Amino acid sequence: MKRLLLITAALLMTLISQAGTIIVYSLNNGGQGSLRLASSVAQSGDTIRFNPNLLTAGVDSISLATEIDFDNRGIVIKGLYTATDTLFISGANSSRIFSFNAAGKVVLDSLVLINGNAGSFGGAVYYVYGTDTLFVSNSTFSENAAGAFGGGVYSSSVTVTNSTFNGNTSGASGAGIYASSSSSSVTVTVTNSTFSENAAGAFGGGIYAYSSSSSVTVTNSTFNGNTSGASGGGVCSSSYSSSSSSSSSVTVTNSTFIGNMAGANGGGLFSDSFSSSSSSSVTVTNSTFSGNTAAANGGGLFSDSYSSSSSSSSVTLGSSIFDESSIFNNPTNAIISSGYNIFSDDPAGANGTGDITNSTVLLQPLAFNGGATQTMLPDAGSVAIDAGNPNDMTDAQNRSISGGIRDVGAAETTCMTSGTQNETACFGGSIVVNGTTYDASNLTGTEVFTNAGTNNCDSTVTVTLTIENTIDVSTTTSGLTITANATGATYNWIDCNTGNSIAPAETGINYTATANGDYAVVVTVGNCSDTSACVNVNTVGVNDHNNLTDNITIYPNPATNKLTIENENLKINSTLIVNISGKIVKEITTNTDTIDVSNLIKGIYFLQIQTDNGSVIKKFIKE
Repeated sequence: MKRLLLITAALLMTLISQAGTIIVYSLNNGGQGSLRLASSVAQSGDTIRFNPNLLTAGVDSISLATEIDFDNRGIVIKGLYTATDTLFISGANSSRIFSFNAAGKVVLDSLVLINGNAGSFGGAVYYVYGTDTLFVSNSTFSENAAGAFGGGVYSSSVTVTNSTFNGNTSGASGAGIYASSSSSSVTVTVTNSTFSENAAGAFGGGIYAYSSSSSVTVTNSTFNGNTSGASGGGVCSSSYSSSSSSSSSVTVTNSTFIGNMAGANGGGLFSDSFSSSSSSSVTVTNSTFSGNTAAANGGGLFSDSYSSSSSSSSVTLGSSIFDESSIFNNPTNAIISSGYNIFSDDPAGANGTGDITNSTVLLQPLAFNGGATQTMLPDAGSVAIDAGNPNDMTDAQNRSISGGIRDVGAAETTCMTSGTQNETACFGGSIVVNGTTYDASNLTGTEVFTNAGTNNCDSTVTVTLTIENTIDVSTTTSGLTITANATGATYNWIDCNTGNSIAPAETGINYTATANGDYAVVVTVGNCSDTSACVNVNTVGVNDHNNLTDNITIYPNPATNKLTIENENLKINSTLIVNISGKIVKEITTNTDTIDVSNLIKGIYFLQIQTDNGSVIKKFIKE
């Protein structure tokens, strides 16, 4: 029994395209099995994935000589990494990585994009005039650069989940993400993600959003050490419209902003609007701002409306920490307090229920304290402990609230003492929780999560794994017809000698061979798939060469310089030599019975001989 796409004939597999999925199995910049070739054949709605074997040799990279341009095709690209290994896709510091022009929905999942470089826009990804949204999840953008805008991403609306933007740069604005549109509103949504050490020459070290109506929403995320030459060290949202009112907003919930810096205003974040009747707003809830600085105004945050008296600017804060970072709101110069905030100074408007001013908060250093991102726990004796809204039991950035009164800010010191975690996996699959592998032989267990620090405790979680869809991949053969024994499933018959779906596609429960060869069926039930063993069919057009394998021999074996093919007057159309890793190392397209193997390194090889009567694979050793 073999797992999906990991079949015996993987030694000779070519680009797999089935049910809208294209598999990349080469690290090369171009050619057979490459990402570039996959991108050239992908259609809108297709998914590009990567063969897990690309990680077998350790950390590997696909290094691009030029960018890959998908034009107007909206696709899904799902990358490849494990707890100990990563497949990088690199622009080699000379090229942008991906570009899209007027495309629909684009999903970038589980990708690690590094060293992309663009002279102007989008160092790693350029998504312009999009008709939908760019979705980034479970991905890392690192050390990408743009001469002007969007060191990591240049786009219109962007949704980021469980991702990291680190060390990206832009000559002007939006070192991590630059989101802009001249014709529509722009929305940037960030959840469970980290933006760190990104640097922009002008606005928005982490994120810059700019349009007639721009909004940035940050939830359960951390912005650390981002810088901008002008405004918005961590986040900058700006709006301008020459003909009508405009609006700019930044909403932050359960998030941490630490050590971000602006050359002008808004070290942590900045929101401004320029038009008549325009509005600028900042709303911060259950978050922590610490050590953010600005050369002019608003080390923590700054909201501004520049135009006529009809314009407005507002800052609304609730249950948040502002430690050694000031707040600035223009033109009103006052904040709206929802209560339970802690300020290291005494800003105007800090008079809500439970507000604490002129106080040192005492925070632990940034660290992983639970949750998907790093946080700063209140230290022992901190005024933030149990000083939050007593009616608020929503989750903190790092964990659930188990009871009592929550702490002020993004992080909660009180551990959840017990809980459950229910997971599912396909037959043969597994999950890892807290370093423990759960599979069919280990379906349940208890994990103890230990959190360092004076105020932390241990959390115990009962893990239960459910194995879904045990798939019957047995087959029955009658003459030239192979039948899948599983019922109530979907089927896709493949040619084992190429790894490709049979063309035209065979998707019934039965397949009748029209040529001698090896065939298997991919059986799918729900979200799970498995592949049958390969079945050999050798009775199509039976003639004097009933047993093709017995009619062809090779010698000497082991071979040193020459390898001879001996057959009974069969016409040889082509011959391939494949190494033990499945890579084609030599191809002979003439009808010859003598092959020079002197230039091969010592090892085990496979000889695929294609004749008019079918294909034969012979193993030999090169000495």
